[in-house]
Amino acid sequence: DIVTTWKGKEGVVVTYMLNKKRGAIVSFDNFLENDGKNFFLEFSVSHEDGGSWDLCVNINEDEWLKESINSESCFNGWKDYNIDISEFAGTDIVVELKQVFNGNESSAAYWHDVKIIN
Repeated sequence: DIVTTWKGKEGVVVTYMLNKKRGAIVSFDNFLENDGKNFFLEFSVSHEDGGSWDLCVNINEDEWLKESINSESCFNGWKDYNIDISEFAGTDIVVELKQVFNGNESSAAYWHDVKIIN
């Protein structure tokens, strides 16, 4: 679903757990030019009020990050990420942002402005 506004951000995408074993995966592939610039994976995530879920970031099938998204980890309702992926310059990469069930039944995930920048 696309939500117009969530906790001050516009153009937010919300995903829901299919079941306790399967959540959403935001996935894309990209070729990173080897032009001497640094590359960063940027995005913001949030949770429904009273809810939580686990974020898992995989790059080329390797787990780079796993942490809980909840009211304690989100400043002003959002957690912003800026992950340096410069080591992949000159290669194709596959990025997977996974919504993982962590036991909380209120586990909607909110995604904003997922992109690679240099």
